[in-house]
Amino acid sequence: MAVWTTIQNEQFKRKASELAYRWDVMDAADHEELRPEFRGDECINTATGKIEKYHSEDVRRKKQYLSVPVVLTFVAAAIIAFISAKIYKETFAKGEYALYQGLVASLINSVAIVVLDQVYKRLAKFMTDSENHRYER
Repeated sequence: MAVWTTIQNEQFKRKASELAYRWDVMDAADHEELRPEFRGDECINTATGKIEKYHSEDVRRKKQYLSVPVVLTFVAAAIIAFISAKIYKETFAKGEYALYQGLVASLINSVAIVVLDQVYKRLAKFMTDSENHRYER
């Protein structure tokens, strides 16, 4: 069992080193810098003895949990826009203007997707900044 554990551990380290080399992240931890937007209370790091900014993981985690309903709301809005466009198309896609009504339904769906995308991009950036991450990852 000890031999197997040692061999497994060495194979894992070898594979991790291979992937780190392939992905060009061998020394990524050495070059990480604080984000300019990072804010926190200054305190003394007990490991290094240097003064560093600190932000509680509990506060960050609460903000991450608060972003879940926002994401689900935008997913629901996209689904509702899609279903609404389908209903519009089925309702008005009869008669001589069926082709035009289908194009209008497609246009409505496209506009809804673009608008929701733009709003979500801004909101996602705001939520990520409010989570106050230390590093760009």
